[in-house]
Amino acid sequence: MDRKINRRQFLVEVTAAAAVLAVLKGKGEVEAETVKLTPTPTPTPTQTPGPDVTPTLTPTATGTSEPTGTPSPTATPEPGQRPNFLFIVMDDLDYRSWAQRFTPLDRRHRPYYNPDGTIVTELPMSFLQSRPGAGWTSFDSAYCVGAICAPSRASMLTGVAAGTPNGHGVTHNGEIPRLDDGNTLPVWLAAEGYECSLFGKYSFSDHRGMETPPGWTNFDLGGRATTVFTKGIDYIQGQVSSHPDKPFALFLCPTEVHDPIQLNEQYKRYNLNLADIPPNFAEADVSDKPLWIQRLRGWPQRAGSMNGRRSLVIRSLLGVDDGIEQVFDALQQAGQWDNTVIVFLSDNGMSYGSHRLTSKDTAYEEASHVPLMIRLPWLAENRAEERVVSMVDVTATIVDLADAQAGRPPLGRSLAPLMAGPQAAWEGIVYLEGHGSEKRPVYRGLRTGGDGIGRFSYVEYPATGETELYDLSADPYQMQNVAGQPEYAAIQLLLAERLAFVAANGVQPS
Repeated sequence: MDRKINRRQFLVEVTAAAAVLAVLKGKGEVEAETVKLTPTPTPTPTQTPGPDVTPTLTPTATGTSEPTGTPSPTATPEPGQRPNFLFIVMDDLDYRSWAQRFTPLDRRHRPYYNPDGTIVTELPMSFLQSRPGAGWTSFDSAYCVGAICAPSRASMLTGVAAGTPNGHGVTHNGEIPRLDDGNTLPVWLAAEGYECSLFGKYSFSDHRGMETPPGWTNFDLGGRATTVFTKGIDYIQGQVSSHPDKPFALFLCPTEVHDPIQLNEQYKRYNLNLADIPPNFAEADVSDKPLWIQRLRGWPQRAGSMNGRRSLVIRSLLGVDDGIEQVFDALQQAGQWDNTVIVFLSDNGMSYGSHRLTSKDTAYEEASHVPLMIRLPWLAENRAEERVVSMVDVTATIVDLADAQAGRPPLGRSLAPLMAGPQAAWEGIVYLEGHGSEKRPVYRGLRTGGDGIGRFSYVEYPATGETELYDLSADPYQMQNVAGQPEYAAIQLLLAERLAFVAANGVQPS
């Protein structure tokens, strides 16, 4: 497509398309200033939403799960103050498992009861999700660029996609030589005087037995959460405590919850109930899906086996949560709690049987939707943000807060204004890509949900000419592909144009 577009023009045309769609759906007049692209076709039985898995966050001493006043308008630290950064990067943790409430069971598989007679339910990471302290933003619609370990982590450290112009080039796992280690986030931070350390997983370049890559002062690979967090605590108690005025960026990257899953001893006999099965599990009718999914044969997994695996994941997270609490305690004891930006996220999600899939590397919600929490210690309130954001927005945020200079044209935008308060404008359109394998084709797509635009998932498969479009407001489990349907034609065209622009330029339109 050769028609040039910019962000303002795109939103104007999207609003017009929404108005047309609303009329087609019999919704009558639509106010141009408030319209959102959220058409609601009559749901079919297969579109019935499953149990709500949105976490109910426990109130803290200084804030609640929703803003209770006017948040501080300060999006950045005080002039001259350079915050520290603590990253906790999980492996293969999908949003649903992170947000899934579960019922603890005793040895006879009976639930526990609260004093009021209700059954006790918990969150997998109850300490972290209580948002200790203030200044936390829970991004409930965060997406990775590529839903597979190495490409996703490369995007995290570069702020760009793999296959677009100026991309990092890491399209698959195991591509050791692809990433330019000399042009990544730790290099940019080190140029501003930061001491950067990584303990744990660094999946796209194997430096075991080799020199430390550029930008890193400490670089210690491998380890489950217990080992990784212990090394992080030792670093905080040693180097940080002895040099309190030197800013640091500490990356703690355990291999949880990647297979093989290991449990802390106290949780090995911990029983829990995960009764809910999403309606897209082992999806019965995949005639609207790409041919590669239709050709899947011999579906062996049953609901019980998938829930068994997710039970292991959640029990593993209980141990991770314990370790995070210890890391936070170390920050407080070192006097760095009030000057440390904390980022918790995952590289990608996992399918667990949705759409007949058991792994990742797709644009479907289960694989691309990830948990993301960020704490800015100078903000007074905790809040939840529903608008769509990307992992590369996190990279842009760190560059912004550190007042650093990125060595690549960014695909994302800083989240700092968005965290300062809900009044900040946010477009909510993010880029997705996957570079295929022997069984699945290359894809590229968009996930939308922001100011003036509703919640859509749009994906193209260039090699096969197939397209998927899901209206997630009506079909959150992506069971009815509406690509090619006349009432969605205008929206599909606009999303196709926007996708073509990002794929061709490697940046969002200005």
